[in-house]
Amino acid sequence: MFLTLGTAWVYEHIESKTTVANCHKQPQNKFKKSILSIEQLQENYQSIFSILKSFNPTATVVFSISPVRHLKDGFVENNQSKAHLIAALHSVINPSENIHYFPSYELLMDELRDYRFYKKDLIHPNEMAVDYIWDFGDGYTDSLVFNPDPHDYEIDDEDLFPVTLYGISDMGCVDSMQILIFVNQDAIIFAPNSFTPDNDGLNDTWFPTHSSSIDEDFFEVQIFDRWGEMIFDANDFSKVWDGTYKGRECQVGTYSYRIYYKRKYSEERHAVVGHISLIK
Repeated sequence: MFLTLGTAWVYEHIESKTTVANCHKQPQNKFKKSILSIEQLQENYQSIFSILKSFNPTATVVFSISPVRHLKDGFVENNQSKAHLIAALHSVINPSENIHYFPSYELLMDELRDYRFYKKDLIHPNEMAVDYIWDFGDGYTDSLVFNPDPHDYEIDDEDLFPVTLYGISDMGCVDSMQILIFVNQDAIIFAPNSFTPDNDGLNDTWFPTHSSSIDEDFFEVQIFDRWGEMIFDANDFSKVWDGTYKGRECQVGTYSYRIYYKRKYSEERHAVVGHISLIK
């Protein structure tokens, strides 16, 4: 859910002591104009969060500040209002609770800081500013382009990129669309063929390594002696074989291993078998 905030200025109906967004063209002497403090805004935001979460505990909320200028309040008062909204928002934004902030106000004020991007009233953004922003999921963005040029990704340990297209209206309202790009890297497992558990600090333990495409939540290593008895079993990467079984040193010789694994974002299981030489 996207929520766009416009101003911190409010009107209080004097007789009923009720706060309203504006005076609805009623006689001005019936209302008292005031600006909400940062503390009051924080309380209001928390109230909004509580109401939304009561209906949908898993809802994702994205706040933004409208770049529309409320010049009827005055130039100084407009900037003061935006400052209050921003300061209060940034004190309560919490991505871990699915509460986020989208900088539509900052984009127009900083990246597009030119009156060419406003209509003749110098209040509302024009068609040149009402466009699209691409977030490629790797720290790079491209703005004001619906069909951007091809984007190159640097593939290291990353294997999932959320690509998001944001659209901003002339009122500063935001909507978005997202797809997930999965990088299907080769599944590589390297298992040494020997080790020397002689406590000299060199090659004393054995455990396979793997590429980042392997799902670490489904990875198991088993080691068997020549008679087929399993003498080591681990799916915890902090656990390595030190050449012992039940506290006793194993004999020099050849042992077999079996490794179970699957790739991330796949349910297909695989197994790899091989041999290890224990040398002293």
